[in-house]
Amino acid sequence: MKYYMKKAFWEEKVCGRPLGLRFAHDGKLLVADAYFGIYKVDVDTGLKEQLVDAQIPINGKRPMLIDDLDEDSEGNIFFSDASTIAHLSEGTLELLAGPTGRLIRRDASTGHSSVLLDKILFANGVQLSPQEDFVLVSETVKSRVIRYWLKGEKAGSSDTFVDKLPGYPDNIRPRPEGGYYVTLVSVKTPDAVDMIATSLRLPWLRRLLARIGYGTIKVLEFLGNQFQNDIFVKASYKVMNLATSANLMSKEGSMVVALNAEGLVQYSLQSPEGVVGQISETTQTNDKLIFGSPFNKFVAMISLDKLKPGSADEPHVKRTEIDTETLMVKEEL
Repeated sequence: MKYYMKKAFWEEKVCGRPLGLRFAHDGKLLVADAYFGIYKVDVDTGLKEQLVDAQIPINGKRPMLIDDLDEDSEGNIFFSDASTIAHLSEGTLELLAGPTGRLIRRDASTGHSSVLLDKILFANGVQLSPQEDFVLVSETVKSRVIRYWLKGEKAGSSDTFVDKLPGYPDNIRPRPEGGYYVTLVSVKTPDAVDMIATSLRLPWLRRLLARIGYGTIKVLEFLGNQFQNDIFVKASYKVMNLATSANLMSKEGSMVVALNAEGLVQYSLQSPEGVVGQISETTQTNDKLIFGSPFNKFVAMISLDKLKPGSADEPHVKRTEIDTETLMVKEEL
């Protein structure tokens, strides 16, 4: 029997952890829970229906870290499974021992889920194109976005939509004028050693770190159960948690990259002072941008007319800084 002193954030395996949210075409809320699967929730009554059970294997492997999702006009759901070897609480294992991430489609008529793409090194944000002829998925660890074609001559094939991003892409959301917002949850430090890129070139180091991390988790969990002390349980949660990795990697504030419909960078939004850090999603509503994060205890919002133009290193990229003096933050403590 596992010991739990009290329900707390480090026990998300018990309580669940919603990551992706979308309103379905019928007005109900689609929820991608990292541990339990995909649900459709009636926001008026609170009634919920489970559409995908994370305990049931898909193509022989359990979806252990369901991340984001999108729905097409026929009700089919496209979702990312970031890892088949690690839960969210040990998400760094995927960075070290992957790639096992997948892009999956749930058929609305049959309820059957099938894998469209696999061997993605942490499959993350998902976004359908306006014409639903392709679907995008972030490959976070490789700093790129993959495009999977659904219609036309290229149907069933994939290519790179944008790569060599200056950070690690999380969710992708549409821009009202066309194109996409790609949010970089962690930004690379230009003059620092890229630890992830270095580890990718040294597979033996990745395997060693994965084994050390996994072994440490098991020892701490054993001590927690043996001595009935949640200090050990909390420590085991932090060892391979993605928040720990993000804190180690993120030194340059936040960045949102605006792409056009063809995947070309048009400009970026940056918060170099780090007032709003580790942003995972950017959504535009009328004249405002709303920023979400799995690591912050607030939702941030800014009016588009408050963005300040900045300099750019490349002529085709317009840099815009977030005016921190006018940033509106709503606490949700």
